[in-house]
Amino acid sequence: MRYASMPRSFLVTVCALACVFVAGLTPASRAHAARLQVRSPDATQLAMQMGNPDDAFIATRDAVRAGDYERAALFSQRVTALDPRYPLASYLEYWALARQVRDYGDALTVDTPDDAVRSFIARNKGSVVADLARRDWLLALGKRGEWATFEAEMPRFVLNDDAQITCFHLAARALYQIREASSEPRASGNTNGDDASASESEAAQKSASTTDLLRASRIALSQPRNYANDAGACPTL
Repeated sequence: MRYASMPRSFLVTVCALACVFVAGLTPASRAHAARLQVRSPDATQLAMQMGNPDDAFIATRDAVRAGDYERAALFSQRVTALDPRYPLASYLEYWALARQVRDYGDALTVDTPDDAVRSFIARNKGSVVADLARRDWLLALGKRGEWATFEAEMPRFVLNDDAQITCFHLAARALYQIREASSEPRASGNTNGDDASASESEAAQKSASTTDLLRASRIALSQPRNYANDAGACPTL
């Protein structure tokens, strides 16, 4: 035989070492094999296994919070499949819209969400979810510096719970004051002393106010996007 010429003691030693090796690794190997065989199902499988729309709704919310929008879309579709008239369906639409709005605010896309947001707000007029959409929209508009649309929507923001939006509002006011000041005609040399003094005082007050607003705007524009309920995001003026 092939191993007939090998010393018996050598073969015994090799066999003994092999037995120890196998005996030592078998439990770990089996556990590892079991782990490989038991793999977590993907999002599609998880969604299809859900039979309760509430469970699918919660899974959608959690996926959105984790920033996994593809997973969220699968769970959202499952909610609709289980209950086409699900009472919180507006939140599913809001979460899908929120991604588009945030991407626009973060300059990840040039496709404006204005029409989509206006349509959503109109269909959910007076609801909390409509104001949540408006809040995201205002944040995006402030980030983009689209002050005309921002100021038009700001008075309609009922929640008014985001400090960064307040800072953006101050930034818009500062910009408008600067434009107004630059467009005002200068006082003529014939102005009497009292009028000139009053005019100078008013101009100084406006300048100080504008300086404060500009300070707030610089802070607002330099901060990360979302500062909801964070009083420290905006200076006290």
